[in-house]
Amino acid sequence: MKYRILHIIDSLAIGGTERQTVLNLSALDQTRFENFLCYLSPAHDLVDDVRNLGIQVSCLGINGKKEWLSGIIQLMRFIKNMKIDLVHTNLFEADVLGGIAARLSGIPVISTLTSAADKDLQFLRELHLNRYKLGLARYLRRTSQKLCHSRFIAVSGQVKESWIHRLGINEERIIVIPRAVSRSFLQSESSFVANEARTELSLDSSYPILLNVGRLIPQKGQKHILQAMPSILEHFNRAKLLIAGEGPIRGELEKLVEDLNLKDVVTFLGTSKQIKRLLIASDIFVLPSLSEGMPGALLEAAALGKPCIASDIESVREIIEDGESGLLVASGSPQALAQAVIRLGSNKEEVQKMGQHAHDTILNKFLIDKTIKKLESVYTQILSSLTA
Repeated sequence: MKYRILHIIDSLAIGGTERQTVLNLSALDQTRFENFLCYLSPAHDLVDDVRNLGIQVSCLGINGKKEWLSGIIQLMRFIKNMKIDLVHTNLFEADVLGGIAARLSGIPVISTLTSAADKDLQFLRELHLNRYKLGLARYLRRTSQKLCHSRFIAVSGQVKESWIHRLGINEERIIVIPRAVSRSFLQSESSFVANEARTELSLDSSYPILLNVGRLIPQKGQKHILQAMPSILEHFNRAKLLIAGEGPIRGELEKLVEDLNLKDVVTFLGTSKQIKRLLIASDIFVLPSLSEGMPGALLEAAALGKPCIASDIESVREIIEDGESGLLVASGSPQALAQAVIRLGSNKEEVQKMGQHAHDTILNKFLIDKTIKKLESVYTQILSSLTA
């Protein structure tokens, strides 16, 4: 029997959850599952990637909470017309609208939990969020998840524990399935690709080239690597920092670059689909995050054998072993970041060993070939129980 799965996500903008969803769709067994994708808001960066998989993809065009009711009705119609067997939601609005639509349609729904349960509260002040609106949004999500969702997939052990202890979700309802990388991503590229990318970015004589990938939001900690750059430049006067991503604090970060006199050192690349190319062109990957669910960019950097410097936080420790497959530093510490960059930039033999260890870790634990089997098992368990 071939099951029909509807995947619902907030948008198809370029982001970790969005890219992981597309990767999952590419890897699911097509002889057992027929997949459909609905995205709520009109951000279409990855839509062609989905269509190229031969998967029907639809945008509901939801703009704000005033259109939530319309979205729920549209989803219920889609579920009925396409005879969907199971709904899988990703991110906030998809959890609420997709959860309600599935529950009212009488079919099971599961949710992927991509961040710790209390993450938003840590950064209210820096993002200037309305505490009451955020509280209402969190209440709606928690309520819909408790009433509508039968199972949850946490992207890391840390995410799982936070939802169990802070929101009281039964442990038996949550399984950990980490983010992953594709085997094709591991395929080596010629040195020409790296040289070409460096030339395009005017980096031919630069060393070390540091790369950070992530949304420009407070919890990603980009300001700390910016604050570390003056110390790094004292040891490596040709050092450069590339930051790939967009977000609400870009203006603040650009102002910090100006204040630190780093205009010729730091390049903001904006949203990019060429992450592998950027990784190949760089010397060290830096993840100064204060909070992460499961950093997909770190997985990809490790997969390519790049030396990684990352904040010493729980989810990162599930990927990087300090001193073996990378360096873990105190979160929020520009001084610790600078010292780590100087250490790796000065020791190419250590860099090579760490890069190989990181690559081996990805091969052993984080390939899509392995994680997709766990996801298929969750689908099958839920759907089999309905027909038993």
